[in-house]
Amino acid sequence: MPDDTRTYLGVFDFGDDEAAVTALLGLEPTEAYSRGDVCTLPSGVEYQRRKSAWRLDSPLPRTAHVDDQIEALLCLIEPHAEAIREAASRYSVGICCAIYYVDQTPGIHLAERTVRRLGSLGLSVDFDLYFLLEQAGDDRT
Repeated sequence: MPDDTRTYLGVFDFGDDEAAVTALLGLEPTEAYSRGDVCTLPSGVEYQRRKSAWRLDSPLPRTAHVDDQIEALLCLIEPHAEAIREAASRYSVGICCAIYYVDQTPGIHLAERTVRRLGSLGLSVDFDLYFLLEQAGDDRT
């Protein structure tokens, strides 16, 4: 199985009006929900969301390297730079990356240019790294 990476622009803790975030940014989210919305896990267990979230996924496939996904996402959101900065002044806004490794744990490198682009938008970057031990064929579990 190839590595699986989910990279997105996230806006969090904005209250209950996802449409207001969409209107502010001028971008349609991949997914949005409010605090208290009921969600069903693949296991069938239901729970209530603890916070609001608005998400715009990278346009690249989830098998693309995280560096490339961030670059592609920046190309989508930079035309909305003023709105992104405004959202970042009101809410918790950042680039979120969840990376699932199977065979190896390669490094993450963000070029200086990429870091400057993120900084000019007022965005943080969060990396969550997961090594899928049991899927890698390791029987130490």
